[in-house]
Amino acid sequence: MVFKQFSVYLKDLHAIYLLDTKYKFDFKPLKNPQLIVIHGTGDIPVTVNDYYTKSVEELGQPKTHFIINSKGTIYQTLPINMIGNHIQRRNEYSFGISLHNIITSKSATQAMKYSLIKLIDILKEEFSITEIKTHKELMVEDVLELMIELGLYPVGEDIHHSVDKYKNKEELDKIDVQKLLILNGKQLEEYKQYLIEYINDELDQSLYSSMLIDRIKKVSDCPGKYYSKLKINPLI
Repeated sequence: MVFKQFSVYLKDLHAIYLLDTKYKFDFKPLKNPQLIVIHGTGDIPVTVNDYYTKSVEELGQPKTHFIINSKGTIYQTLPINMIGNHIQRRNEYSFGISLHNIITSKSATQAMKYSLIKLIDILKEEFSITEIKTHKELMVEDVLELMIELGLYPVGEDIHHSVDKYKNKEELDKIDVQKLLILNGKQLEEYKQYLIEYINDELDQSLYSSMLIDRIKKVSDCPGKYYSKLKINPLI
């Protein structure tokens, strides 16, 4: 890999543009961004350069538009007018921001949160974006959408309807998509398996049931819950 780094500015916000000159990328234009998606790169320690390289090798291009490390340094890895490859079904109209070397919001530093807020404010103002969500939140929405279509969840429910209501995870109903949003680690994996077994028992095997199981498996242990409280308490 042959990396070049140079300074760029998003209004008054400094970032480091990271470019691997070994590759020639065939980017597609991002014409009308409407969504900002927050990701975590995972808790296995890797450098920003290594994460960039892994994304390029796996996807053929950098994954997200920005990466923010624990010191609050912002790395830009994609032109902001080009499509990333970070969120299924939504790449064509979204910006991706990765928080480096974290899974949950508890491991995000104050410097990281500060840079994230500043970056999001600039993107919101520049592109009139109103929707900001986490990767996990969107994956859970995809599960909910298909569960409703298959008659496994009440029509009109919303994945945010009870996040603040429940103080004890045991109070949640056994089949509650909300759990996918709240649980982490081993508990999340156990509940995903429980849901999959429930679906196999309740539904005949079909393309749609297989699609639902696939969506459940893809719910990752990454920054979850929802973004709406970030301004008050900068946790994701």
